[in-house]
Amino acid sequence: MKSLLHTGASLLLKVSYDVGQTKTIGFARNLSFSVSQGQKVTYVVDSIIPAEIAQGAAPSFVKGSLNVFFPKGTTPESLGLVPYRIGPDGSQYAQLSKYMTFQILDRQTLNLVMGLEQCKIGSYNFVAQARGIVELQLSFDGILATPGLTL
Repeated sequence: MKSLLHTGASLLLKVSYDVGQTKTIGFARNLSFSVSQGQKVTYVVDSIIPAEIAQGAAPSFVKGSLNVFFPKGTTPESLGLVPYRIGPDGSQYAQLSKYMTFQILDRQTLNLVMGLEQCKIGSYNFVAQARGIVELQLSFDGILATPGLTL
């Protein structure tokens, strides 16, 4: 019987950039994110119970992290995941971070499971362990999480 549950191994990561270009990054792991709904709790004098939980009164955002496996022949720069580049003379210069959308797809059906819209990479770590797979650990901030299709 076919399982109706998503597993990490059955998911595929695609990244869309602000210029309309989409790249299939491949496999990733440890995707975790939290969504702040923009709620603000308001209290009144002499009450331990909130008078209101106002929607839209506080910032709404997405914050998360993700580990990306590196296919051979790629770099964080060639995948378009990080904002720093090396110039023709070998010097490193900062470039503005791009907005990107992470699309998490089911590998078999290619249905969208979850989308993380208008994200920017805040920091990253490069990890190369002996006898391990080379990974890039990304921390990102985004504007919106969009649900995918239902089964």
